[in-house]
Amino acid sequence: MDRVASLNQQITQNLCNDSRKVTIEYLDNKTVGVIYFNSPKDLNCLSLQLETELSQSITELNNSQDVKVIVILSKFPKAFCAGADITRFTKLSVQTEMISNTFQVYDNVLFKTTKPIIAGVNGFCLGGGFEIALSADVIFCSDDAKFGFPEIKLGLIPGIGGTQRFSKIVGKVRANQYILSGQFFDAQKAKDMNVVADVYPKEKLHEEVLKYAREVAQWSMYTLMTAKKSVNKSEDLGITEGISYERTLFSSLFNLPGSKEGVDAFINKRKPNFNKI
Repeated sequence: MDRVASLNQQITQNLCNDSRKVTIEYLDNKTVGVIYFNSPKDLNCLSLQLETELSQSITELNNSQDVKVIVILSKFPKAFCAGADITRFTKLSVQTEMISNTFQVYDNVLFKTTKPIIAGVNGFCLGGGFEIALSADVIFCSDDAKFGFPEIKLGLIPGIGGTQRFSKIVGKVRANQYILSGQFFDAQKAKDMNVVADVYPKEKLHEEVLKYAREVAQWSMYTLMTAKKSVNKSEDLGITEGISYERTLFSSLFNLPGSKEGVDAFINKRKPNFNKI
C-alpha cells in the first residue's frame, strides 16, 4: 500500500480524531458545509495530511445531497494557510512527474467543485494557501490578513494556478508586481484590487462569512451550481459566445423544479421553499 492510500485509510478510520488537520461542520440542516483548517503548529501549511483531508472534505461536501454552499475557514487566528510544507520540496528535485502528482489533488477535486465555495481568510494567506483562496468563488478577509506569493524567494513560482487566477483578477502588471518580488499586501489592498469582496474585523470574520453563506444557501442548489458554471465559463469565452452560453443555461433551468418553485412563489406572494431543489 502506497503512502497516500495508507494515509487515506488512517484518516477514514479516525474522522473524529484530534490529530486531524481539517474538520467539517454542517450548519442549517446541512445546507452549509464548513471546512476548517486546524493545524496551528505549522500555520496550516499544505502538508500531505492536510491536502488529503481537504480533498476528502471537498469531495464529501460536493457529493452531499443537502449541502448547497461550501465554506473554508481557519480555526487558527494567525493564519488561513501559510503555503506549502517546504520540506516536501527537498524530495522532488527535477522529477516533474512527482511535482505534478503533488498538485493533482487540486486539479481533480478543488478546482472542479461544482458547488459555490466561499473562503474567509484571516492572518497569513501565502503561496499555495493563497492559491486555495483564489479558487473560491467569493473571498472575504479579516483586517489583519496578509497575502502574497513568496515562491520566488525559493527559486520557484506559484504552481497551483496562482499566476493564472491572480493575473485574471488584478491584471498582468499587478500580478507581476507581487509574483516577481514576493512582496506581501494587506487586506485593504486586496479589496482595492478586487481579490476580496469585503474586509471585516478579525473577531467578526467567521460570523460575517457564515451569514453570507446562509444567505446563499437559501436558494436552489442547482440554480447556484448553474450560476457558478456560467460565471466561471466567462473566463474562457468572448462576450458573444459567453452570452450564448449563459442563455443556454438560463433556458435549461426551466426544466428544473427550482424555477417552477421560484416563479410560483413570486406569483402567489409567498416565500419560496428551495429545500433539496
